[in-house]
Amino acid sequence: MIITQEIIDILTPKHDRTSCSDEDPCNGGYEIEDRLFQGIVIERNWKYRPRCNRCFLLDHIGYDTNCMKDIEIVPEIELVLKQPKVTVAEEK
Repeated sequence: MIITQEIIDILTPKHDRTSCSDEDPCNGGYEIEDRLFQGIVIERNWKYRPRCNRCFLLDHIGYDTNCMKDIEIVPEIELVLKQPKVTVAEEK
């Protein structure tokens, strides 16, 4: 799948931080750390994660996710449960 603006708008409609925007996607940086044993990579982990998922995806517009072997993009769903407004009346 090629990362496009339309896909980004669906997966991450808002920025995770107030310091970034679509014009300045400054919180998308990351670093992956290799754990070596006798010169062979045995494990890969995040050293630094992106601070904003939208910034990360904006930095990768046009990339083919099939070529991003170190990263798996998993969409998240956020549910917000709102307490219903209830008025408690005193019984007479």
